[in-house]
Amino acid sequence: MSLTANQETVLVLQIESQQAYKNIDAIKQIPGIDVLLVGPLDLSASVGKITETNCKEVQEIMRDVPRRLEGSGIASGTTLMDLSDIQEKISWGYRFLNVGNALSYGTQVLKQNLEILRSDSIEEK
Repeated sequence: MSLTANQETVLVLQIESQQAYKNIDAIKQIPGIDVLLVGPLDLSASVGKITETNCKEVQEIMRDVPRRLEGSGIASGTTLMDLSDIQEKISWGYRFLNVGNALSYGTQVLKQNLEILRSDSIEEK
């Protein structure tokens, strides 16, 4: 067992429901938490608007989480699917940013491959 494991480990808890959001004040009292990461996609499902991560309810929660963590020593984090959202989330107070995921990157590659396969640039022999 490593005696430095806790010094080299980051503890990230995910906030993916309205219930978790409502309990942030209690959650942030748990010792050892480094990051509370808001999952916008799951949060959108929790507010009844599946995949609508830009809906009013999700965006209000996204804006509020960093404010509620101020002074707690816990960084606010989120997942971004679009690089253009980085500056906005930083201005809101997010400091831990997970950009993209395996599914979105896989989908991008698949789309690129399909475009190539469907294009006229592939010559028949």
